[in-house]
Amino acid sequence: MTVCALFCSPAFGQEAQSVNNYPELSIITRIDAYPFSPSVFTLLEGSLGDHLSYSVCNNWVSDDTPSLYANTLRADEADWCQWAYLSLDLGNWHIQAGKNYIFTGGFEIDAYDFDQYWQMTSNFWNNAQVYQWGGALQYVTPSESDTFSLQVLSSPFSGRPFEGGLLSKSLEWRGEHGIWSSIWGISAIGYEVEPVEPGTHNNIFLFSAGNQWELGETLSLGLDYMYRLASPIYNLKGAEKRGPYYGSDSGHNVVGRLNWRALDWMDVGLRGVFENRGGYCDELVNPFDIPDRYLSGGLCIQFYPIPGTEDLRIHALAGTGSLDGFYWGAGVTYNFNLTRTLLNRRAK
Repeated sequence: MTVCALFCSPAFGQEAQSVNNYPELSIITRIDAYPFSPSVFTLLEGSLGDHLSYSVCNNWVSDDTPSLYANTLRADEADWCQWAYLSLDLGNWHIQAGKNYIFTGGFEIDAYDFDQYWQMTSNFWNNAQVYQWGGALQYVTPSESDTFSLQVLSSPFSGRPFEGGLLSKSLEWRGEHGIWSSIWGISAIGYEVEPVEPGTHNNIFLFSAGNQWELGETLSLGLDYMYRLASPIYNLKGAEKRGPYYGSDSGHNVVGRLNWRALDWMDVGLRGVFENRGGYCDELVNPFDIPDRYLSGGLCIQFYPIPGTEDLRIHALAGTGSLDGFYWGAGVTYNFNLTRTLLNRRAK
């Protein structure tokens, strides 16, 4: 699979691909020189017969490698297994089971993590633990231009998957219509917050609309919008419940991107993020003290020095944001497709 960054051209998302019954294994190594951050991923995808496919992505090395293994089978922290699921394909219907990302909607969440630049992403992308265990039912229209999904996963507010009965429930629509592509979703993220009646579960609702326009062969425009709303919270006073009230328990973010494929071996992208936090939704977006209104924007240049492939990518970026002020970064990513390499050698 060709690596392609969402920042510049979100052509690939986290969906299993059939590779002619060969397990396709890629080893993705990325080193960000500044700020220094090494990472190693593996991506394994393939099919078992005509109706069963699989996709597994592991993150073996990061800037905090010990925590990846210490957090094994945690729902509220990132671990070494990003996703691992099976998909049963029954014509227009598909059934998924395993670990996958929450279908919140938006192209930012749909992109591979190893292609992202965290300085240019929303606080939701940086902090929400979207990889969870569960399953999904999907329907693809006969024209294959639209996919509708119903998904139930564990909640990122669980300690262990499904602990306390907390769930994430999502409805998602993906469409491809001419120059316009969409990933829209509605999610209810289960959580508990004090003070609440014991055993009472509340939800943070996410309403997302991700859009992408291909403006010719070299120019693309993207716009993601997410609105977050916490369900009513009931305070307890003796035996009486006071409420409901919302207070400032809502927030939203907008992520805009523009990409220009200037040359076969270079593309240039602009990205902007605006985020407004609020209330209990902060726990999903960012538990730390960041401004209530966050604004960030920057530019990225990506180079592909090997003719005819994007397996080797060199990037440089710079921008400014409300939290850290001016930032810049540079690094290199290499996608080594082991399956393709072995098959090419065999063919010779």
